[in-house]
Amino acid sequence: MALLRALLGLLLGGEFRKNLLALLEGVLFLLLAFSLALGGVGFLFAAFYLLLAAYLPPWAASALTGLAALGLGGVLFALGRRR
Repeated sequence: MALLRALLGLLLGGEFRKNLLALLEGVLFLLLAFSLALGGVGFLFAAFYLLLAAYLPPWAASALTGLAALGLGGVLFALGRRR
């Protein structure tokens, strides 16, 4: 429901940054729930770091996005080794 409200806020106008952050947060929480259902801890960390990066200064956001990419890469590496 929050995703729909944020998407409508983006389409209909209003505070763009606030609506975009709400949409990003909703998508990340969906990713988080999906990854927890699959048992992917790396996705959990990646979603958490990306969520934090939305609220931090640019230099810190870049560092956290790099950490999220490493976490995601670790999950993909682990999935590749399983097969």
